[in-house]
Amino acid sequence: RSTVSQNKRRYKKHGFDLDLTYITSRVIAMGTPAFGKHSSYRNDIHVVSRFMSLRHYGCFFIFNLCDTFVSSDGVTGNYNPNMLFNQVQRIPFEDHGPPLMSEMLQFCEEAQVWLQKDPRNVIAIHCKGGKGRSGVMSSAIILWSGHRKCAVDALELFTFRRTEN
Repeated sequence: RSTVSQNKRRYKKHGFDLDLTYITSRVIAMGTPAFGKHSSYRNDIHVVSRFMSLRHYGCFFIFNLCDTFVSSDGVTGNYNPNMLFNQVQRIPFEDHGPPLMSEMLQFCEEAQVWLQKDPRNVIAIHCKGGKGRSGVMSSAIILWSGHRKCAVDALELFTFRRTEN
């Protein structure tokens, strides 16, 4: 798992070891939840479910930015949202490509509505690796919500919190 995480910070508290980072107290970036043999090197979806249940029961919402991908062994890389209590919204866009402005706007509006419903609510954002697409959208909501005043500052916050160097 650490090899797949590369230079990303991992959540290693309370008995968890997840490719997951709090960018702010209410914005989480993480690698994709996985099942089967892929869970041996990615975030095991059952562990992610337990983490969310214990740390943010009833107060989390996950944004899945993954486009549909098929691994080298033919396994589709998306998961059943039921495994995460149906608290998942897919806003897929291609890896190594920018989102459409309409996708970014949809994400920011939906994330803001969720965060404003309850001060305990958090959002978790993931793409496959939890850095590229997740970084763009984490920075977007940080900027949208006024945590930072410009895009450069939002991206720097994401980079500082998510990576080790």
